[in-house]
Amino acid sequence: MVESNSFSEIYFVNIKKIILNNVGPLLLAQIITFIINFFQLIYLARVLAPENFGVISFVQTILFYVLIFSNLGISFMGTRELAVTHAFDSVMYWNITIFRLLLAGVCIVISYFWFVSVGEDNSFSLILIIYLCTLFPSILTPDWVFNGLEMMKINSVIKILVAAIGFGLVLFFVKSPSDLMFVPGAILVSLIIGAILGMIFLKKSEEKWDIQIRPSLWVEYIRRSMNIAFTSYLIVIIGTIDVFMIGILLSDTEVGYYSAASKLILSFHTMFNLIVVGIFPIVTRIVHSNPNMIKTLSSPIISCILALEIPFCLVISLNSDLFIHLLYGVRYEATIPVLAILIWSIIPYSLCNVYTTILNATYRESMIVKILTLQLVFLIPTIAVGTKMFGIKFTAWAVIIIGIVISILYATMYRKEIIIPFWNVLKICALCMVLLGIHALLHQFTMMGSFESVFRIGSLIVLLAGIILFNIVPIRQIYEIVLDYK
Repeated sequence: MVESNSFSEIYFVNIKKIILNNVGPLLLAQIITFIINFFQLIYLARVLAPENFGVISFVQTILFYVLIFSNLGISFMGTRELAVTHAFDSVMYWNITIFRLLLAGVCIVISYFWFVSVGEDNSFSLILIIYLCTLFPSILTPDWVFNGLEMMKINSVIKILVAAIGFGLVLFFVKSPSDLMFVPGAILVSLIIGAILGMIFLKKSEEKWDIQIRPSLWVEYIRRSMNIAFTSYLIVIIGTIDVFMIGILLSDTEVGYYSAASKLILSFHTMFNLIVVGIFPIVTRIVHSNPNMIKTLSSPIISCILALEIPFCLVISLNSDLFIHLLYGVRYEATIPVLAILIWSIIPYSLCNVYTTILNATYRESMIVKILTLQLVFLIPTIAVGTKMFGIKFTAWAVIIIGIVISILYATMYRKEIIIPFWNVLKICALCMVLLGIHALLHQFTMMGSFESVFRIGSLIVLLAGIILFNIVPIRQIYEIVLDYK
């Protein structure tokens, strides 16, 4: 019993260090970059108008696909290897980087000729090419190395500088819809600066800088990362298929309306996801020594995610009209119902990310591929048919419903490994449904409009009070982990 307690105490101390050293800098950087990107998003949406904003969003979606195809999951494999050994491998770094650069070059050439062959206009093709060129500085930035070695502070500094420089260039060059071409140019310049800084930081932190190009290793990297590659493809496709399908089936204007909501939500989701990203290195090492620790940690982590995200989603959903009018203006009226619906997709996708992270840490990517493939099989026809028949609001509903189904599937399959706090989930969902029901009743009576306005903000206070009252978040357990109390 004493040995067990000592063992648990050691790992809780490690978790505390990871939270303070990894999640802290990442969270700070994400908050700062979120604020910068948030204002950049608003500025571009207002200056470019929905039509041109839709073009930018559609091209960025294509860029995500090309980025994943130029990666093949190799960088994630490298992060995992570095997390296990906790030592820099210059041979691995250079061969992964050079191989990815070659893949990026091939992808850019293929993408360009494909879009020229389908008859896209010259301005669209030029914007696409400039965006695709951002692949090169993105690959040269050694962020995956810093993640594997738990040097999150360096990544944080680079992220903040890239975001700030990019926004500054956008403010200086983009003044009207005719300046659309300067948007990808500003992003390209900021990423080049970030890549240079990343290489300088890596050179200073690692004395061994042995440049060895071994093409024989590339085949081995592909073999070891194949399942990761498929996982990455599927995750990106699932995360962007809604915008891509709207771009094919509907107009650029409707892409702009939908993207105005989805880009905001993506920023929120990225910030919440830092909880999982920050603990990935320690989780990878823990499962090699004691896989049972996942049971101990999973419940409080999931409770924290729910306690943070559900009140946030509720407030955004109830006040979606206020947010859209404040941020984008009256031209984005059609975005209001999309934001009110789509904001709830953060919750199922965060839960799914917990499972995929743990399965990746335990080298079970093949199972992730199967589940993600199933999710995509349901998602594509649902979005295609529903969007064509009912418009972008149905697209948002499809994303949420399929996400919930896959979350339930994960929870059912891995209920013995990852402990879901079901009672906490039921309590917080019940409380949330009651608040939504009260809001719907108040909304039906115009004479109670003032009460509805008060309830929009007051609901957050009620929900937070309910979380504390019903002990939905195990505050004591988290307190002991962070402060190293027994």
